[in-house]
Amino acid sequence: MAEHERAVRPELRVAPQDVRSILVINVSRIGDTLLVTPALRAIAAAFPGAAITCLAHPKRAEVLEHLPFVARVGRIDKRRAPFLGWLPGKAYDLAFVFGFDRPLVAYALRVARRVVAFRQGDPALDRRLAVDVAEPPAMSRHAVFMRLALLEPLGIAPAGLALAWRVTAEEAAWARATLARELPEGVAEGVAAGLGRRGSGAEGSGGETGGGAPGEAGAVAAAAAHPGTPAHGQEAAASAGPLIGLQVASFPTKAYRDWPIEHFQALCERILARWPNAHFLIFGGSLERRRTAALARRFDGHATLFAGRLTLRQTAALMDRTDLYVGVDTGPTHIMGALHRPMVALYHCHSPARLLAPLEHPCCRAIDHPRAGEGCGPQTPMAEIAVDTVWHAVEEALESGGQSAGPRQATAGAAPDGADQRRASRGISRP
Repeated sequence: MAEHERAVRPELRVAPQDVRSILVINVSRIGDTLLVTPALRAIAAAFPGAAITCLAHPKRAEVLEHLPFVARVGRIDKRRAPFLGWLPGKAYDLAFVFGFDRPLVAYALRVARRVVAFRQGDPALDRRLAVDVAEPPAMSRHAVFMRLALLEPLGIAPAGLALAWRVTAEEAAWARATLARELPEGVAEGVAAGLGRRGSGAEGSGGETGGGAPGEAGAVAAAAAHPGTPAHGQEAAASAGPLIGLQVASFPTKAYRDWPIEHFQALCERILARWPNAHFLIFGGSLERRRTAALARRFDGHATLFAGRLTLRQTAALMDRTDLYVGVDTGPTHIMGALHRPMVALYHCHSPARLLAPLEHPCCRAIDHPRAGEGCGPQTPMAEIAVDTVWHAVEEALESGGQSAGPRQATAGAAPDGADQRRASRGISRP
């Protein structure tokens, strides 16, 4: 038995057919909410007859909406939890609590017959759990496996390691209309003519969303596949440059993950030199608005600023229309990792790609800080990731139509293969 597991007492073992309702509580940031979706998928596969209710942070719950394996999404936080769940009876047969907020665990104990949670450091509370699991050591495994560790004592195996997000048909239609309205006229026409290559909103096998063939070659192929399209529409699709999403900053407490805005500017200049019709969609929140606004002004006519204007779901719907996304390690980058669209993600050596890059992603190029593996701290500057390194990954992604060597079935502590070692020599890795 692994060190972090605890044996399940025989009287607490659960037969799948006896579980009809499951509660999952995960109150966390955007990325941490997405990182639990492989565990949700595994729970759903282990208990196919159960309806799963997910309770999440009020500002993050929308991340879990529309997933095919979740019946209901609700909102909770540690301040409200002590006032909830006091009515008689248990609404759930089984509950899983991710994280270490004791009020949330106590709430789960009031509403569920059996509760599985990480040890909370409160012996009296831990003894009430059906299974209390010691959290694996920090940074000992990929973040997805850190969450899957909660399921191991029950014998629940992973049902895929990809992050999950589903763009609805309504959200995809909103994204198309928004791009038509917000982009410059010539760009909007080209994007509209080539939209068959961008996104789909369809449920997929991994990230619960599909994708088309990105890049200029995809636009030409899309036009050729629809000979009834007017000639000017085919020309517009073929001439439309790549649509590239940018996420330039993480949240303030993780600002060490930010790549310098001057580096982003230099990267955009190289992209425009190679693809003069490229257009940038600049994402982000209101806190980095000064930097994102400066970037948009620098590339006026080639950039549209969405920072601070969108909900999470609107952000995802627009990301799903891009040919490529380039971003630092933060919540929107995890969203992009769940969409299975072409992406280049930059990781600080204090939180390297081996711990956080999306798994089973078909077209992610993860760029590690050159000191990854050296045990660096937050003080190490992201500026040490060279513009050349990122440019090579961007150029490769766009010229190949976004395709990569394909996803790898990752395992905790897996050693890099020969291809990964060659990529590492250029600072590029495949998760």
